Amino acid sequence: MGHAGGICQFCLSRSQIPRCPQCGEVAKGKLDTICARCGASLHPERGVVTTRRRRYARKITDNPIPTVLLAVLLVVVVVVFLGQIIRTDDTTPEMSAFTQALRETSQAPPTPYGPQLNRSGDAAVQVAESLTDRGLSVRIRVGATDHAISSITEVTDAWVMVETTSRRWVAGDPLIGAVISPQEKPYYYRGWDFATTAQFNDFMSRFSLYKQKKATYDAANATYQRQMSSGADQSILDTQMALLQVANAEEQAALDQLHQLVRDQSSLIII
Repeated sequence: MGHAGGICQFCLSRSQIPRCPQCGEVAKGKLDTICARCGASLHPERGVVTTRRRRYARKITDNPIPTVLLAVLLVVVVVVFLGQIIRTDDTTPEMSAFTQALRETSQAPPTPYGPQLNRSGDAAVQVAESLTDRGLSVRIRVGATDHAISSITEVTDAWVMVETTSRRWVAGDPLIGAVISPQEKPYYYRGWDFATTAQFNDFMSRFSLYKQKKATYDAANATYQRQMSSGADQSILDTQMALLQVANAEEQAALDQLHQLVRDQSSLIII
């Protein structure tokens, strides 16, 4: 009969060899803790991990410190990597020259009055020429510094982009006289780029022409609408309509020339 997992029928003593509470299989020895047949715990009251999967999971959760340290290390690496990409406070010769040129131009802007695009554009040309003479890679970018735009006809500002030794482009405002980070003002990192000052000057000429033609058309249209509202003679309306059509054609031609220049000589940057 034996002493297998119960009370011995001969000596009435408690057996020391355990029996599986799940399948009833008798353990092979006193020190066994897991059933060889079904894998259940022979001593559930002791909290013994019963299966290989549970034993493995318990080893991980019992000591979470290595996992936490690994996660912290990963976060640190990512932060350092991003900092190397987006930081603009470099002490490289390129950045030093860029900062100096911006500061000098902002102290004596070439055109203190006029539209914002003209003032910032003239200052950007001055900075770009100074940096080009020093052998730096420079672009003049046009766009808006404080809001998003979708058309080249909506640009309001011009500034300078310089390529650093780490092969990234950094923005600088020639009127403010400072380097601009993408975190501080992200709109400086969107816009249309011109690789040379000649291309930028060509853009400014065509942009100015378009603005003039648009103003002429708007004035002609306002006059026509006013004449219609006041009940002017048909002959007067016909004459004004002819002027309006001419102004519209000239505006469209100037706009087409502007778009053609942008397609040929600039690159659109949207980040």
